[in-house]
Amino acid sequence: MADVVRRLALCSSIMQVINAVAAMRLGDPVGVTEDHMVIFHPNLGSATAKMIDVANRLGFQAVHDFSDQALQVQRLLAVRPVSRLFWEKGSAVNAEIENLVDSMRKTLGLGVFRQVYSRKPKHGETFFLRTVLDLTSYEEIEDGFGNYSAYGYGRCYGFMRRAQLTAKYRVTQTIYRWKGVSSKYVNHLCPGGISRKGLYMVHPWPGARTVGTEVVRILGELAHGVDVPAAKVLILGTLMRRILGITYEEELALYARLVLDIEARSGVDRKDIVFRPHPRFPVEALAAVRSSFPCDIDNSDVPLAECFFFRPGLEAVYSFGSTASVNAKKLFGLQSYIVTCPESKERRKNRYLTSSVIGHFGLQKYILGEER
Repeated sequence: MADVVRRLALCSSIMQVINAVAAMRLGDPVGVTEDHMVIFHPNLGSATAKMIDVANRLGFQAVHDFSDQALQVQRLLAVRPVSRLFWEKGSAVNAEIENLVDSMRKTLGLGVFRQVYSRKPKHGETFFLRTVLDLTSYEEIEDGFGNYSAYGYGRCYGFMRRAQLTAKYRVTQTIYRWKGVSSKYVNHLCPGGISRKGLYMVHPWPGARTVGTEVVRILGELAHGVDVPAAKVLILGTLMRRILGITYEEELALYARLVLDIEARSGVDRKDIVFRPHPRFPVEALAAVRSSFPCDIDNSDVPLAECFFFRPGLEAVYSFGSTASVNAKKLFGLQSYIVTCPESKERRKNRYLTSSVIGHFGLQKYILGEER
């Protein structure tokens, strides 16, 4: 009997699940496999259930939701409030984290994972890969628009950003080691220490294997039989609190303003416009404005925005930086617009949407409020 190869996809979004499956299908043949999908993220909210549903539909033999464990680890290693640095003993932190790690290992079962797929690891992924799985390398899958925009910053910005993060987390490491927290539980707080074996991107990129064709095939599987709302224009939501420093209410007001602007400039009736919120956008905030919002707010069971692209009649996609806006153009040939605001603050904080990246994908820039 052939050996079973265990593979694991560490994901924090539905699109990452799809990208991981595409990479698994197009990667080197390994024979009989046992595929696991793991969620290790403290605040995905309602998006978790949708991720689990998609993973089950795509054939994962096991799906593990470690959201609670991720939240507990985050709280145990939180620097704030500062008072906890002085009263909480490192040995207590070690014991609690060790129990969490042991419980996750038992759930995953015996056997080494020969192939592990993840986005470029942030703190949570690095902790899971290094501490739970005891790995030093992984296969990188695309995280979305951020992958391309980060590369578009250039070497100078990348070096400065890495230096900033390294300095910040070295301080955090020092604090916890001073408290007596085991080094194996804080190593993930500093970038590095884990290497990339391969890179899988949806769109052509230097040094990467392109999985776009397989991604479209998977999206078609998910869209089959799903009742997708009709629309001529689709507005894709982006979590902009960190990008622009605005509240959820201000963000919704920005989208409402965009609906009216599109109607005035393109002639598309607002009845033919659909706003698709980001999967992690608070349901309560949407419910508060649903009745007064100038267009329909999507509330369907469509698993992700790309499923809309299979429906005839869709003419254009607008977003402030959603990954799906790139996929709309490059995978489906739709008109795709990246929206920017004329206010200087928003332009400054939206700098990651560089002109070079927009131009690379053939997207069009749409300045909100600009006259024809």
